[in-house]
Parts: sequence; C-alpha cells; structure tokens
Amino acid sequence: MLQGRKSMLQRMHMYWQKPWGPVLKMDEAVLPLACVRCGGVVLALREGARVAREWEKLTEEEKKAALEEE
Repeated sequence: MLQGRKSMLQRMHMYWQKPWGPVLKMDEAVLPLACVRCGGVVLALREGARVAREWEKLTEEEKKAALEEE
C-alpha cells in the first residue's frame, strides 16, 4: 500500500467524523492508500490507534448511541 503524495496545489484534506465526543474534536484525518497490485484505494485513519483507545473508553450506552446515529 502506498500513501499518495501531498499536493501543493489543492490543500484538500479528508476527514472522518467520529459519532462521539465534543463537536470541536470530531474530525479525524484520513490518508488515502493505494494498492499497486489491484489498483484499489482505501482510506486509513491517521491516528487509528488513538481513535480505537477512545472507543474502548466509551460506556456501553455511548457506544450504542454512536452505532445507532445516522
């Protein structure tokens, strides 16, 4: 998997919004990664381990509410 080069022209950043937490800290940066064999592209959380730790700290009620949010 290869990470794309940073564009100097576009300045576009992609974000995933957590369905929990305060409004000012909802956005998590994602990185597009491409497979050179099949050409597929996936988005990976830049701080995936930190997001996973936050998820584990949530109560069962908070997790249920986040999963039910649309």
